[in-house]
Amino acid sequence: MSSVGAQVKETQLMGDLRGYDRRELEIEHARLGRLGDLIAKQQGYSGLDGMDAVHRYLIDKYHWQPSQVRGMSDSDLSMLLAGYMEKPSTMWD
Repeated sequence: MSSVGAQVKETQLMGDLRGYDRRELEIEHARLGRLGDLIAKQQGYSGLDGMDAVHRYLIDKYHWQPSQVRGMSDSDLSMLLAGYMEKPSTMWD
């Protein structure tokens, strides 16, 4: 394969991977939103759901500033909430 052909194939592969990465990020964001809905219900957050509830929970739990929590990536938020479903809700208060 010529070097131009290899570069074209690599460019196509990178484009495919970027699309895959974007889809994975969308799935992770949606999963966090659903977890936020559950958190809002369990914590009694009236008028909050989805990512707003996730952010509020972490602000309340760790006493972080809202700007700190909003600046976190979905990957960081997922890591912080990884055990939420595994522990009784009284352990998270």
